[in-house]
Amino acid sequence: MHGPFRRLAAAATVAAAAALAAGCAGPQTPQPGATQAEVEAQLGRPRATFPLPDGGRQVEFNYVRGTTTYIVFFDAAGKVVDAVSALNETNFRQVKPGMSQEQVLRLIGHPFDVSPAGRRAGQLWNYRFQNIQCQQFQVQFAPGDAEVATAGLTLLPACLNAPS
Repeated sequence: MHGPFRRLAAAATVAAAAALAAGCAGPQTPQPGATQAEVEAQLGRPRATFPLPDGGRQVEFNYVRGTTTYIVFFDAAGKVVDAVSALNETNFRQVKPGMSQEQVLRLIGHPFDVSPAGRRAGQLWNYRFQNIQCQQFQVQFAPGDAEVATAGLTLLPACLNAPS
């Protein structure tokens, strides 16, 4: 390519990258001081609420735009104290064998889907999150006792069947 065509191609590449980045950008993390009504207007209806010892509450906004779960902490007055995007490798590493289902829910929220764990029984909780490796996070609960048996990253089913 020569002169103007090279510049035009470079400009198109930059514009495409910017559009892609804008499309991947999810909703803004709720800001401290916001009310629950303001957060719900931004993220939708909450999936779960857990009481906190100080009179506040932990509220889960599940699968905002498909792959994001926010855990939002409200004080006793109903204002945001902190908010985190829960589906990330740092939190996934904290999911350990022996944890209860409630501990997992408080850490990373509800799964995208739940399925039987096959011959071993129990359940598989599958979490979809933004990544470029076609992976999901999966938690297997032991049969009967509802404790984590194993947890780790796996390929999404659609990627297992994709042509090479």
